[in-house]
Amino acid sequence: MTSTGFRTERTAALRAWRFVALAAALTFCCPAISSAQEAPPELEPPVATLDAAEPPQRAITPQERWEWMVDGILAPKSLAAGAAIGTWQTAMKSPDEWQGSSGFAKRVLTNQVDNGISKGIEGALGALWGEDPRVRPSGRRAFGRRLGYAMKTVVLAPRADGRLAPAWGRFAGAVGSNVAKNAWLPSRLTTPKETALRILAALLGRLATNLWEEFGRDLRRSISRRISPPLS
Repeated sequence: MTSTGFRTERTAALRAWRFVALAAALTFCCPAISSAQEAPPELEPPVATLDAAEPPQRAITPQERWEWMVDGILAPKSLAAGAAIGTWQTAMKSPDEWQGSSGFAKRVLTNQVDNGISKGIEGALGALWGEDPRVRPSGRRAFGRRLGYAMKTVVLAPRADGRLAPAWGRFAGAVGSNVAKNAWLPSRLTTPKETALRILAALLGRLATNLWEEFGRDLRRSISRRISPPLS
């Protein structure tokens, strides 16, 4: 590798680690932000919501917000997910500018930084107005209502009073993390169009997570019944 190439690699790595530090700072500062707020009491059913058909949910506490951020960034399943995505991207040679073992490391690190910044911004910023970032099932029975809830809670999130409102913290996290990645991604992937597509992909990923949370248990139960039929 030429000295110019080495300096470029080192600069990209330093930028990535700066964003890791930013995500960590947001995560560890979140308890201070949240503790400045009074812990929300157990809620009675709200009088008026954006969708009165939805069941009321208890507001997130500062401790639960902190745990959501830490688990979402550092829990083994989150780290494993980043490694799995990096493995898939390596198999698909995406981006193809990143070759060899260093390319795999860049992909995994990029996924972890992306996740850390996104969760850090969503959790810390959303604490200012009580936005609940957690993925929670609707508690409804009808398929259409459950599907609708999973879809609309991509762009809406519960507030402390139980009503659904725009998920500004989530939007900020998706935008912030994907703009940050432009600091080290290949230049062809840093255009406004490519950045917008990655933001859209992040929101579609949230939809997939919502659908799994809403219907995953039913799917597992159905598969279990097919594999292990009742004893006669």
